[in-house]
Amino acid sequence: MWTISPTGDTRQGRGGDDGTPWSTILLRLRAASPWGFWAAAATTYVLALLVGLALTPTGAPYPLADPAPGVAALWLSSYSHQPRWWRDSAARAAAATILLAGPALFAGAGADPVLALSHGPTTLAVAATTIAIWTLLLRPGRGAMAGIWRLLLTAGAAGGLTLFVVPLVAPAGPGGLPPVWLAWLIRATAGVFVPVLIGHALLAPASGVLRRARLSQLLPLLAATAVGGGVEVLADQRLYLMIPLVVWAAAALTERGAAAYALVALAVVLRGAAGDAGPFALGGMTDRTLTVNTVALVLVGVAMTLARTRAERAVLLAEVTARSREAVEQAHLFTTMIAATQEAVVTLDDAARAVVVNDAARALADQCGSTVEALVEVAGEDRLAAVLTAGESVVTDITVPAAVGGAQRVLALRAYPMRHHGVAGAVVFLADVTTERRRTEGLRSFARTVAHDLRNPLSGIRLSSELAASALDVGDTDEAAAMMAAIAATGDRAAQILRDVADYSLAGDAELASEPLLLSEFVARIARQRAADPTTSSPELTIDADVWAQADARLLARVVDNLLGNAVKYCAPGTLAQVEIVARETDDGRVAVVVADRGIGVPDGQEQRIFEAFHRAPQHATAYAGTGLGLAICRQVIERHGGTISARRRPGGGTVFRFSLPAAAARPVRTPCAEPALAH
Repeated sequence: MWTISPTGDTRQGRGGDDGTPWSTILLRLRAASPWGFWAAAATTYVLALLVGLALTPTGAPYPLADPAPGVAALWLSSYSHQPRWWRDSAARAAAATILLAGPALFAGAGADPVLALSHGPTTLAVAATTIAIWTLLLRPGRGAMAGIWRLLLTAGAAGGLTLFVVPLVAPAGPGGLPPVWLAWLIRATAGVFVPVLIGHALLAPASGVLRRARLSQLLPLLAATAVGGGVEVLADQRLYLMIPLVVWAAAALTERGAAAYALVALAVVLRGAAGDAGPFALGGMTDRTLTVNTVALVLVGVAMTLARTRAERAVLLAEVTARSREAVEQAHLFTTMIAATQEAVVTLDDAARAVVVNDAARALADQCGSTVEALVEVAGEDRLAAVLTAGESVVTDITVPAAVGGAQRVLALRAYPMRHHGVAGAVVFLADVTTERRRTEGLRSFARTVAHDLRNPLSGIRLSSELAASALDVGDTDEAAAMMAAIAATGDRAAQILRDVADYSLAGDAELASEPLLLSEFVARIARQRAADPTTSSPELTIDADVWAQADARLLARVVDNLLGNAVKYCAPGTLAQVEIVARETDDGRVAVVVADRGIGVPDGQEQRIFEAFHRAPQHATAYAGTGLGLAICRQVIERHGGTISARRRPGGGTVFRFSLPAAAARPVRTPCAEPALAH
């Protein structure tokens, strides 16, 4: 829209307008050189007066068209923004020029004395009224049509001021006063509306939203203009032929171009209307004034409305395009972020169907031996209904049944409500927390074990201490010695529990110090250490493991020692424990290790559970002592080396343990490691 507030109102309008009013533009010019600006404005105003004087037919009491009031309104608006502007010397000079220049020029040209004297005060009053009405009574509208029609209303209201002087200057004649009043009102309205509208289009900064016309558009337009001007003369001055050409120009040119072409069209119209020949002369001065000023209003109004509407549409289209591009970019960013995140993400529609599934979700489903849809079904209709229907967030764990040959998994599920294409939906985050939950359960089991296993030794120590004290009181030294031996054995049992707990913590938290290890020599070292320890027993050992592995010697020593210790512990009474250790390199750059014993074997159904912390097979829990941490330590160590460990019953009796380690990249000729220390 056109913001023409003389007070410097800079409201942002639609259609690409930067909100800069023409008064602000004129203010900038005036601030650069106050008197230079006054001289330029005064020259422009005098030219407007000369145009009106040239459009005054011989003997006519008033000009056909008079742009002076509009030019005066533009000029005065550059001063009216400041308080007490009338004290500004340049503003006074401007008002004096407007007040005196018109009467002087018209009187010098021999115009009617009353018209000549009234022109200056009337023009000054119309200009001031235009500024006052727009500032005090009207507010800028949104959109080209609103701005133009509000300006037209302002110009008409200001032009109505001229009706007070019409009876003084209008001659009595055919048609009476009402047609003369109407002619003066239309002329005054056009005199304000046309210069202000075109002046704003030419002075305001170009919006840059419309493309400049191509030469292929300009050449036909120029040719049509020349033909239209010629036809106007040959066809009895048909001024309305300019209207379709102005429409064409407004549809092809920029706003400034449309304004400039409207001026050309007006020149053609006024050139034809100023003559005495043609249909205008037949209707008299009043009819001619009505016609020519109506055509001027239509030409300029149509040109500026169309050009401005095109500009608004271009800005709206640019905004829509930018918003669309932004939406596409945001959608791409959203999709990229979902795809790149390591957490499994699934979006659901209102029917709990998967809409967006990232790679992490597919990988998680594959690890579970399932599909994303199946995982959603495991989440349950009740949980998802709370999200999709009630709009509640859900945070819970779901248990995924074990796939063939796999293990049961626990997934953490977080579901939040969302809108998808205006329909209720949900975004679901999934994470495999099997290990974390296993550790949590292990901590619970640890608490139970400490509460039970340590309580019993401590109670035994206390009871044995009391019995030893009683025996000493009566002088029974043999009984006291037996109680002291019991106290020592019970203390050893409590110490073993604490050592296992420490080893379990070390296996999970200690920093890896990997080095190349020749497994045959490494296992032999561990066996020799056991044999040298009087508190432990060693099995009959067969080693076929001449391969190099990359591992932490301290942690791997706990694995080998625990497996050898289990072979000795879980052996039928009266038989010698036998263990075979075989290691081979695999095609995937790892080392596969098999440890087979001839013990009592792992109970059926306990193949996976024996690796859980503090878990002991119910069949052996009472017959064999232990804390249930040995195999849990083995699993933690192997998993920290990127491998897996499993157990199965051995045909003919015993257990077969299998685990994998990284193969060593560098293979020293001699074993570089020192004797690994076992935490006994």
